[in-house]
Amino acid sequence: MSDYQVLVTQTAALMIVDASETVIEKYKKAVRVIASQPELGRKYLPENGDDELPISCRVFALPGCTKSIYYHIDHHEQTIQILGLIDQRRNPAYRFRDVKRDDDLRK
Repeated sequence: MSDYQVLVTQTAALMIVDASETVIEKYKKAVRVIASQPELGRKYLPENGDDELPISCRVFALPGCTKSIYYHIDHHEQTIQILGLIDQRRNPAYRFRDVKRDDDLRK
């Protein structure tokens, strides 16, 4: 099986650019792993009161920091869409506040 193509939303790109060099390096390594094993991240299952996205997503925690990659898998197209690089300390009720405004979210 070949690696999935990785697409990054505009909002996610801004989040990545704003991250520290250490987090960016961890992000790059994680994306390589996710591209080859898309199901590795856990399914995001919002609890009562948590923010939700209009599409299903998975979450992959970056080791040694508070950031996680939220992404959507399209098995038919063999793509992974990075939705955000989000700090897990963020209030779960507002976790995707910026992501929801992104024009390039696929449904």
